Amino acid sequence: MEKRLAALEDQGLQPVEPGPEAIALLIRDMVAAAEHHGIELSSCAETRDLRFLGVRPGRCIDADYLSRIFNLHLPQRKDPSQRKTCRCSVSKDIGMYDTCPAGCVYCYATGNPETARRRHREHGPESPSLHSR
Repeated sequence: MEKRLAALEDQGLQPVEPGPEAIALLIRDMVAAAEHHGIELSSCAETRDLRFLGVRPGRCIDADYLSRIFNLHLPQRKDPSQRKTCRCSVSKDIGMYDTCPAGCVYCYATGNPETARRRHREHGPESPSLHSR
């Protein structure tokens, strides 16, 4: 990711750190857009309390929610292997790096865009695993 961001800087694009007012305005606009489409906006591993802007603290892996919708009894404990501010419950990651062909400059999960495009082409959607055909 750092190399891709550096390449943008080489093209004359400089990162700008927005101030608190600009961030609050952006978040309010995001909340309004989400609400317009029936979506509740939540944060991920955020240290700041954004509830006053309409953003609830979220968790990608929510044992309480999963227990409710699948009628399970999952442990309600934080995953200790995640960042301190992460609220996710204990889980197993089934993802794989370098598999998305989108090429987003800021993406942490794609270290090599060509590898990601190759792996995406080789993926077998009928496969019982994430491996290729």
